[in-house]
Amino acid sequence: MIRKVLAIFFVFLFLCLVGRDVYSAFHDKTIFIRVGIVRNASSVVINGKTITPSSISGSKMLFKGSGSKSIKVNKRSYRGNIEVRKSGKRKLTVINIIDIEKYLYGVIKMEISPRWPKESVKAQVVAARTFALKNRGKHKDEGFDICSTVHCQVYGGVTAEDKVSNKYVNETRGEVMTYRGQLINSSFHGICGGMTEEPKNVWNGGKTIPYLRSVRCNFCKNAPGFKWEKKVPLYKIREKLQAAGVEVGKVRSLMILRKTRTGRASKIRVTGSKGSEVVTAGKIRSLLGTNVIKSTMFTLQKKHNNIVFKGKGWGHGVGMCQEGARGMAKKGYSYKQILKYYYRGVTIKKWRGK
Repeated sequence: MIRKVLAIFFVFLFLCLVGRDVYSAFHDKTIFIRVGIVRNASSVVINGKTITPSSISGSKMLFKGSGSKSIKVNKRSYRGNIEVRKSGKRKLTVINIIDIEKYLYGVIKMEISPRWPKESVKAQVVAARTFALKNRGKHKDEGFDICSTVHCQVYGGVTAEDKVSNKYVNETRGEVMTYRGQLINSSFHGICGGMTEEPKNVWNGGKTIPYLRSVRCNFCKNAPGFKWEKKVPLYKIREKLQAAGVEVGKVRSLMILRKTRTGRASKIRVTGSKGSEVVTAGKIRSLLGTNVIKSTMFTLQKKHNNIVFKGKGWGHGVGMCQEGARGMAKKGYSYKQILKYYYRGVTIKKWRGK
């Protein structure tokens, strides 16, 4: 009788100590995501075999991966399954169907260096996971959830993986950010230039989002590329504006009419030989190239037949500053502290959603 009582006691004690972890593991279900990796292609090479629309019987073809064996698509390797679908007239769309955690393996290195301080990489992992889950279905009209480009998140499959960042993905498995119980839109960018931006000042139809409030950032000031300068010929500006349907004739000057509270240019008057037009700074940046004009936190100066842009930061400025996160990690902040600094009022927890 005593042995039976002791046995029951030790079983009860065991469950008290590890029961919570057992419960979590039991309910830690796999979430799959459909990633568009090739769009509108006339042909695609899968594991060395050329696939064309005419070689597909029906509307789609599925290639199944297994265990550690990957599938090669146009010289890049991918985990999970590959679906090739007919799209439009004689075109193909290729979709990688993959566990969200394995998907993240192929994302992190495309965004930052896995050799950055551990806590900054873990912050990026949680932000990327949250972003992917929040934006599932963004490309549902094309048959997949998210794309593999900067329009969503850059994803490179097995080719882009790194064992260090893979480890951090595993350590934070399932962790996401929520606000009032809902996944947040965890936008991030390279360098904020000293202050992050409000979404309403960046995107058309943008609105105030409580967790994406502008915050001061002194952690990215020593980052490579914090300050930049670019000289753009006036004729080049005219060409880009004309292509976008803005005709002012021979461009003579650009003037910033309005700035946001963070110091970013908002409205710009372009004056030419045929009149003037007011355009957004975001449009100017987009037309000239986001890798040319790295942010809208700039000043303008005319020099001879050029406009000189002098600026700070890289990217739209909304959400987490990646270089700022790196700077915070160097100062000893944890990944959760980093995330809660850039995303105000959020909760970090395991995601149990669908």
